[in-house]
Amino acid sequence: MVAAIAGSTNQDAIAEFDINTGNYIGNFIAPNSAQLDGPWDIVFRATDCLVTGEASDNVVKYDLSGNYIGNFFSPLNFPEQLNKTASGNIVVAVFSTPSGLYVLDSTGAQLNYFSSVTGLRGAIQLGNGNYLITNGTGVYILDQNTGGVLSTPVAGVSGRSAHEYDLVIIPVELTSFAANVVNSNVILNWNTATETNNSGFEIQRGTDRINFSNIAFVPGFGTTTEPRSYSYTDNLANSRNYYYRLKQLDYNGAFTYSDIVEVNVAAPVEFALEQNYPNPFNPSTLISYSIPQNSFVTLKVYDIIGNEVVTLVNQTQSAGKYDVRFDASKLSNGVYFYTIKADNFTSTKKMILMK
Repeated sequence: MVAAIAGSTNQDAIAEFDINTGNYIGNFIAPNSAQLDGPWDIVFRATDCLVTGEASDNVVKYDLSGNYIGNFFSPLNFPEQLNKTASGNIVVAVFSTPSGLYVLDSTGAQLNYFSSVTGLRGAIQLGNGNYLITNGTGVYILDQNTGGVLSTPVAGVSGRSAHEYDLVIIPVELTSFAANVVNSNVILNWNTATETNNSGFEIQRGTDRINFSNIAFVPGFGTTTEPRSYSYTDNLANSRNYYYRLKQLDYNGAFTYSDIVEVNVAAPVEFALEQNYPNPFNPSTLISYSIPQNSFVTLKVYDIIGNEVVTLVNQTQSAGKYDVRFDASKLSNGVYFYTIKADNFTSTKKMILMK
């Protein structure tokens, strides 16, 4: 039994060795082949083999006797590792511009090109269909459909190639992630079974499944083998569908994303003014109210004899639930009243400042 390896040398040859003893047998593809310029990697298929060349800028096809057939795919600028997927497609890691991950079908037709990470050295397809790639700065996992970066299992290292047995252990085992709507607020809850070097979680929110923004950070427990529970409340004003995901961060900068969860925040069905909390308070308190339709809203605070103290809201607002913080640090102890007016709705409640 023999093994063929690719080597970038002055001879530009692919040699054969006995797989059991390691003894040199001979050249599978002879030196100075016109089509073989800086061979980097080789993949055998049922009737042929594919070779990448650093300087030949293409994927070259040979028969199983080492005879040149033709270019499988070109042009490429410094292609390095290539791999055959379970479906028979070919993935190629390309180092130089246009750098990125090329996905080809079994005939050499291009199916996809992903450039979210550049300077690629290695590439394989994982069992779930996503791609694991390497470059001079780390190891990344790309979404199989969009090519977007899903996680960075290893950061700050230069990876030359990728193989299935090289996969790292996921640092945090997330066992659940759920979102629920309570009084127009979104309550996020998630649990971990174990954690390794877990700096914490960025909470990201979007109005679609593609574009997300960071809204908060929840610290992790570092390294622990005990189950841990987390929670975060997102106070929202507008009624619509929202999407959430977690970005788990290691201390070394590596990260991974959770699955995306979706919730629908429905509009309130009636006008309402809630009792402030806390009450009594010192020196600030939270006033909440709901409006079921777009309305011009005023929210004012009065003292015990009816003098206006401050206007907290005086504008048109969309249907939804709102929270307003009232800071009374410059006021004296006593009883105060707050009044909301929105369309034909008016409501007043009492609160007590106690320093």
